[in-house]
Amino acid sequence: MPKIDLKDRKLLYYLSINARLSDTQLSQKIGLSKNAVKYRINRLQQAGVIQNFSTIINIGAIGYETIDLFLKFNEDIYEHPKIIDYFKNHKFANLVTTLSGKWDIYAEFVCRKNLDSFQELIQEIVTYFGPKLNSYDVLISGEILRVEDLVADFYSDLKVEPLPLKKRTPKTHEIDATEAKILNALNEDSKQPLLTLAKKLNLSLDIVRYRIKNLIQKKIIIKFFPHISLSKLGYIEYLYKLKIKPWE
Repeated sequence: MPKIDLKDRKLLYYLSINARLSDTQLSQKIGLSKNAVKYRINRLQQAGVIQNFSTIINIGAIGYETIDLFLKFNEDIYEHPKIIDYFKNHKFANLVTTLSGKWDIYAEFVCRKNLDSFQELIQEIVTYFGPKLNSYDVLISGEILRVEDLVADFYSDLKVEPLPLKKRTPKTHEIDATEAKILNALNEDSKQPLLTLAKKLNLSLDIVRYRIKNLIQKKIIIKFFPHISLSKLGYIEYLYKLKIKPWE
């Protein structure tokens, strides 16, 4: 487990608020030099604490929603890594986690808001694996209330406010090809400089800056954040599936 000191914990906290804060802004908040901030971010990445920088996108605002699958296989998924690779490389996969217990894999997929999309996705998986697939359970996500990689216990003694929850708009917006490219690039690396992003997408700096600002105002972009490995910080993640009985 990598050694994490107070400055590292503050750095991870402020990055979790907004991963696009500049090294200068972070240095002022943490009390380090700009170069020290850059060094610590690189060190946390090399240690696997920060896996990458990404973007939380309000998929409901652009006409999509998520479907969650719990899957059990008749084969050992670790002895047959192609099973895991199938879900990791699936073009609609948003999150893939291996489990121990009743289920082998939990996978979240992004689909258009219609029943046909759900049915086609499930049928594709069932057909692909055939008798290798033992059983599966399907859940359609409702409103997402909280999305955070960093647990409050990690920063509770830093005398800082809890990580703010960002509201999601119920409105649906149409996005064009340019905005789609920007969202995809920010999802791959939300910390890249605007100039780098503009050159990569062959767009002007002003267009990129304006479009991102517009996507934030429409609440399509919820926040920029670091994917943090909680296991590297000494935590174990559990997935609970709860069903609530009617109130009496």
